Amino acid sequence: CYLAETRILGEKKHKNPGNYGILNGVYPAWDFLLMTERDEIHRFFARVERDIEDGAVGPDEVAYARILADVIQGRQQALSPGRPFDGTERGRACSLLGKIGSTEYREVLLEAARGEFDESLAIGILYGLSLSGPDQDGRSIDAISRLTKSAGIRNGTFQRFACSALYSIARYSHGETSLRAVAMLSEFTREPYGSPIREHALRIMGSLLDSN
Repeated sequence: CYLAETRILGEKKHKNPGNYGILNGVYPAWDFLLMTERDEIHRFFARVERDIEDGAVGPDEVAYARILADVIQGRQQALSPGRPFDGTERGRACSLLGKIGSTEYREVLLEAARGEFDESLAIGILYGLSLSGPDQDGRSIDAISRLTKSAGIRNGTFQRFACSALYSIARYSHGETSLRAVAMLSEFTREPYGSPIREHALRIMGSLLDSN
């Protein structure tokens, strides 16, 4: 697992880019597949999170990843006919997909970042990107920049999440990408951002220095 390896050892290990096909195809018919009620999809999210925390995803990763991707992309026909997924549900799916820890899933998150801005969805995208491994091509930073501008300077809650995402990219990426993340993070330490955000960004940068 990339995340366990990097976060325990603190090393900047980099995966080769590529797609090994988990998101290619359809998921099997499961007994909980229909999610016409909100409590049904929340039970599914709880199951995925529990298995991730327990290290028990195993062969279920294929179905988990494909279902989460469908939720993020708003393809509810097979999962929730008649009820579209809202921003909160799509954002939770983003965070869980990133938490599984494969760089393959980053494409789904980057695509979602290009859509219409929704704060709950955008926060989930930030969290997912921060857990999806190193940003080898700078596109994660581009997505964070785009979402940050859409959120607005006065949205302190969102900007805090943006700082945390930039911390992960700066720490676990390398070269020009890591420098870009640090430079963008430093922008949050200055006006026109309010003092709470500036102080938070300074703490994040201090943590980044301590980790190196």
